[in-house]
Amino acid sequence: LRRQRQMCIRDSHYVAEPVDLTASAATIEARRAPTQPNGRLTYDQALTFALGNAATIHQARGAYASAVAAARTARVRPAMTLTLTAEYSKDSDPQRPWLYGGVLDIPIDRSGARESRIDTAGLAILKAHYDLIEAVWTTRVALRRALLDRDVALAEITLADRQVDLRRQRLAMFERRVSAGEDARPMALTAATELALSTQRQIQARGAL
Repeated sequence: LRRQRQMCIRDSHYVAEPVDLTASAATIEARRAPTQPNGRLTYDQALTFALGNAATIHQARGAYASAVAAARTARVRPAMTLTLTAEYSKDSDPQRPWLYGGVLDIPIDRSGARESRIDTAGLAILKAHYDLIEAVWTTRVALRRALLDRDVALAEITLADRQVDLRRQRLAMFERRVSAGEDARPMALTAATELALSTQRQIQARGAL
């Protein structure tokens, strides 16, 4: 057995597989909510999508499943083991140099050990259950906040677009007045600055969306 184990170790190979950051980023970037006919998700649709894709919920579900499996294991009593031995010795009997033996190990739980193990596993399940509930609640709160931020961003974009149009018209008017000699150049420069600020606000609102 030792020789076979050494051969297995010698024949094993390790192939490094580092994380491909580009592929991971592309996977995350490609993850999008399903497209709706009106272009917007309802809260129920968004919640279903979020609960099915949130990493924290996947992690909490895995921890809960592991706790349940560990609880099942905790109820199983330790298994018996049988150890067989063989020893070569001519001193005992030259005609029968091989000595055979065996040891049967029957583990016995100490008083209350099994109950304590089961109670500990039950507490682990309860904790994992609460962690899962907290992960779901945190995701719902984050979703509500995101939907509110989306509505605010949409309203901000509408106002910013209207403001940019007005500032552009105002700048064009002052450019004409400056060209006609009716106003000084600083008036047009001020209008251009205001247009730049409105454009920046428009970009920020679209980024927030």
